Amino acid sequence: MHRHGGTVRQPNRLATRLALALAIASVFFAAAAPAQDAPSRIDADAATVPGGVLRFGIAADFSYVESLRAPDGSRIPLGRRIGFDPATDNVVASAAVSITRIPISLEYGVTRWLTLGASAPLVRRRVEISADTNVQQAPGTTPTMRLADDSALAGFTHTNIGDVDLTARIALFDSYRRSRPLRLRVAAEGGVRLGAGPSRFANNMVDPGAGDGQNDVLASLHADIALGTRWSVSAAGSQTWQRPDRQTIVSADSVYPSRQVHGSVERDLGDIRSMVIIPRYRLTPYLQFAASISQLTKTADRYTGASPAEGWGLIAAPTGSYGVTRVGAGVMLSTMPNGRAIFGWPADIVFEQNRIVHSSGVAVPDAHVDRLGGRVYIKLF
Repeated sequence: MHRHGGTVRQPNRLATRLALALAIASVFFAAAAPAQDAPSRIDADAATVPGGVLRFGIAADFSYVESLRAPDGSRIPLGRRIGFDPATDNVVASAAVSITRIPISLEYGVTRWLTLGASAPLVRRRVEISADTNVQQAPGTTPTMRLADDSALAGFTHTNIGDVDLTARIALFDSYRRSRPLRLRVAAEGGVRLGAGPSRFANNMVDPGAGDGQNDVLASLHADIALGTRWSVSAAGSQTWQRPDRQTIVSADSVYPSRQVHGSVERDLGDIRSMVIIPRYRLTPYLQFAASISQLTKTADRYTGASPAEGWGLIAAPTGSYGVTRVGAGVMLSTMPNGRAIFGWPADIVFEQNRIVHSSGVAVPDAHVDRLGGRVYIKLF
């Protein structure tokens, strides 16, 4: 959403600011958690926070997964990832995972062209698992069972603080204050996401965790184009270089899948590239409708020493390379139309839904994501 305050002059020295943006992106670090993060936000744009203004934001992302999406579009029940083979085991396992992320952010406009921000999510994971060991067998068939401990497949609820983001955004060009029919705004961003949130509990193979648990490098570029007074389009592209680290992984025993095998390994999670396009239509000065289409691709993870079982993390991002296309739609309400607040503390409110429509590579969690969020602008100086 396009937010401004005060008198804005067009940024100059584009080359200098671009060089500074690239320098920031090259030294800042970020750890991505693609299994929990929605890959696109319909309120994402290239705007910076006005100078002297603090923007406080809070949202709630609700994700639900009960199946995996294969490259051909078919669905695989999530329970199959736990490790039982219906052809050889007299066990039918079912599972469903719901994740609620509540990201809280603070962004401050140092100047009209530089914004510094910090954010961290509260992540609640609820895993529901059941194992039916009373599967009907044909007469005379000898029952087979590799379930060592039924309690190992019990569901749970965990809540933790996720990874902490520190970001810097630089406005490279901004003609949005002009009255021309065609206006353009471009910004570059770099940031640090510290792997503060627990990855996956070593004593629970199916916990999806609150993050990937390591630090990476992130760079992104954002652009907005206004087409008259009602239509606008935002676009963004980002690249994440995930950094190597060492972690304890959990896998299922080859003989008894409900038993856990722990191992300390060196890993290098695959790099992530994403792009998103967000068209918007302003129905009134206060109300906008928006849609989004995004593409996320990730290269394969590399492990030295051992590899995690397929169900490790249950709905964690798969270890193999994959691509995901998502579409979304939603509505945005703002009490600060055209950069002028109608209340003392102007606010933005957004609601959106997004779904996977296409995937490639290995099977990915078929997550449905609903989001409700808001931002308030507080003039400090």
